[in-house]
Amino acid sequence: MAERANGAGGWSQWAYSQPTGIVASSLPSAPTINTAAHPSPTSGLQIGDSVTIAAPSITGATSWWVSWVRDGVGSEAFATDLDTFPYSYVVQPRDVVTSLVLRTYASNAAGAVYSDSTDIGPVITGTSSSIIDLGSVTATENYILSQFDNNWAKTGTATQFRTVTTPGALKTLWDTEIQVGSLSEKWEVTLDWDGAAIYNSNQHTLLSMSAPTGTTNWSDAGGWIYLKNASGKRPGFDNRVMFSGVRGIYIEGTDFYGIYTGSGQVQQQGTLVFNSAGSLADCIFEMYNCRVGRYCRSLTFVPSEVIFGVWSDETCEQAVIEKCAFAGNYAAWKLPAKRARLVNCDVSQCWEDVLKAYPLSGSGYYGVYHYDRLTIRDFSLDPTTAGLHTDLFQTSSNDTPFGVMMLMTDTWYVADHKYASGAGGTQGTTLSTTTGYCDNLFCWRNSGVFCTTPVAFGTTSDSQYTSYIQNCSLGRAGITPSGYSPYPDTKDWSPGFYSPGGPSRSGIGTKIINSTIGQFVAKSWISSSNVTSINYTVSMTGTIPESVFLGASFERGGANTANSIANKFGYLQDTTDQQSFLTWVTANLITKGAYSSQGPAAPILANYSAPALG
Repeated sequence: MAERANGAGGWSQWAYSQPTGIVASSLPSAPTINTAAHPSPTSGLQIGDSVTIAAPSITGATSWWVSWVRDGVGSEAFATDLDTFPYSYVVQPRDVVTSLVLRTYASNAAGAVYSDSTDIGPVITGTSSSIIDLGSVTATENYILSQFDNNWAKTGTATQFRTVTTPGALKTLWDTEIQVGSLSEKWEVTLDWDGAAIYNSNQHTLLSMSAPTGTTNWSDAGGWIYLKNASGKRPGFDNRVMFSGVRGIYIEGTDFYGIYTGSGQVQQQGTLVFNSAGSLADCIFEMYNCRVGRYCRSLTFVPSEVIFGVWSDETCEQAVIEKCAFAGNYAAWKLPAKRARLVNCDVSQCWEDVLKAYPLSGSGYYGVYHYDRLTIRDFSLDPTTAGLHTDLFQTSSNDTPFGVMMLMTDTWYVADHKYASGAGGTQGTTLSTTTGYCDNLFCWRNSGVFCTTPVAFGTTSDSQYTSYIQNCSLGRAGITPSGYSPYPDTKDWSPGFYSPGGPSRSGIGTKIINSTIGQFVAKSWISSSNVTSINYTVSMTGTIPESVFLGASFERGGANTANSIANKFGYLQDTTDQQSFLTWVTANLITKGAYSSQGPAAPILANYSAPALG
């Protein structure tokens, strides 16, 4: 080794000597997990059970965490601090798996190690003979919201930046760079054009972009694709657009207009398609500040052009659609999903259903949906579509998961302009699930559902948990005439709560609180508190809507000068945008006087901000 000294005469010359001893490594040893975090009990678990997790014992780690491994698939950390132990964990629907292992990780500069607990699976949905009441609408809402804890989100900073000026340039970029690049890349792609653009000089051509083969891709590798509008511009696609097997795409400030191709069934075409069919990966996507539907482009409704809005042909893993407008679609969403959040969106000029939540394929999960601050209004006036039914939310008897959880908050659905008769008319929920697949849980709060058949809320459910309908109004809307060709039915409905079959477990399956409701048949498994049953029929007996609501004119009989339909019922409201609709709702459908504690509160307009049409 080399040495020198600083003395009175300055620095000495370098002196060299042989090194002695051993130079120690700067790296520590790998951490040691003396005892992994361990759960109790270790068997016989079902949804709702409480698991107590004892703290791990770890030495030599700079960080550590605990997470679940479900059927071999890891999840996010949920405990990283000794102060949280013993940790109490409530078994969730997503924990219904064959193998459930608690994994303890520890890391330092030398690397990471982990240790697994005893496998505490399998976990079952539940065998309790009694329905579990979580205690309140708030607790039930939080329980459903907890199912979204694992949602993918676009995080981190982009690693690749590109700008394209046409749909064709986007297709080229996708095929030559994005699809073949590393899945850990974070792509930020700016769409730098304004207004509707046509791909391949033909609006009937499908613009298709696919993920690489396999069941995992960007979101699983830490990457994502972000498509955004250029500053001051609003790009639009005049074609149908399809993303196949894509996991981890975020689309912002972009419009999708689509058009019927002229061949095949309109019910099999979507404006924006997320394709997960066959061996493709289950899609994960988010949309923000987008507009979907032909009406958004021209503010005209042309039945020969109309197709679905957002379409998922098979069950996607996650969908988040926020602050978007849907106008002029056969249905706004065909969206079978394991998790779907629809937030602050405006839906208008629909032809048929609002959301078709089927086919929910596969097994071992719940389809979880959250409607939050949706406005669903002004259905098509075209006579060719006015006779078709519309459902706010619909599942199928062919669905195969455990069931559906649906949370609806601060949402207004007014299915006016629909003239269909009988049970095929406009409805709220329609759930027709097979025996063994109807563990359905609902939580509706501060929302209004106005339709034209008996079913404002309808379900077949054998839920383990009590559903809540609180501060809601379930009533009648629009026009239900007699003699409206080709639907001569003269039924006079008073829409309300309908459920043909009750739960097999004992207890209260549904609680209705602080609400107004039309038709309501008392059942032993339904309880009501501070609820007014309203008679919406022409008989005008009992409590009638004019005495309950602020301003709506619920006329009976006679003819409406605007459409000359005899024996009209209800009202026609025509609004141009989300804000004018909510203003109309506030003036007409908020309860008054002795009924003011029932039904939803007036909407706060500042909380609704879907993009304007046109």
